[in-house]
Amino acid sequence: MPQTSDAEYLIAKAEQCFRLAQHLRGEHSSAEAAAELDSIANEFLARAVEIDTDRDRADTRKARDA
Repeated sequence: MPQTSDAEYLIAKAEQCFRLAQHLRGEHSSAEAAAELDSIANEFLARAVEIDTDRDRADTRKARDA
């Protein structure tokens, strides 16, 4: 079974936050909680992008130096 990368994990958590935020908006009209979940999800996605970018840069350096 393939291992989930840190970036994939963060993306999955971000998707969970977005789904919860959507549920809160639709059912309970708790806009403040939904906005907080959206913010957390965006932070997860930003970190996932950083991880992928760092990995891509490292791969590029390795290929160039090889």
